[in-house]
Amino acid sequence: TEKTTKSSDVIPQLLQSIKKMDVNQMQYHLTNVNSAIGNIQQLISQFIPNSTKGSSPTQGVKNPFSFRKD
Repeated sequence: TEKTTKSSDVIPQLLQSIKKMDVNQMQYHLTNVNSAIGNIQQLISQFIPNSTKGSSPTQGVKNPFSFRKD
């Protein structure tokens, strides 16, 4: 019964927290997080070479192990 009491207490607390949120402040923080993620993606793309340049995207990654029939 103690476990069900704890889980039932969480939902009202969560709803109270949602009611207290400022929508404008939440939008501001989400915009900042979005731009930070975009910057991280750009930074990572500078260090990872793009292997699809000059090749068609349908070729995919070549198999490093070449097995041939004798």
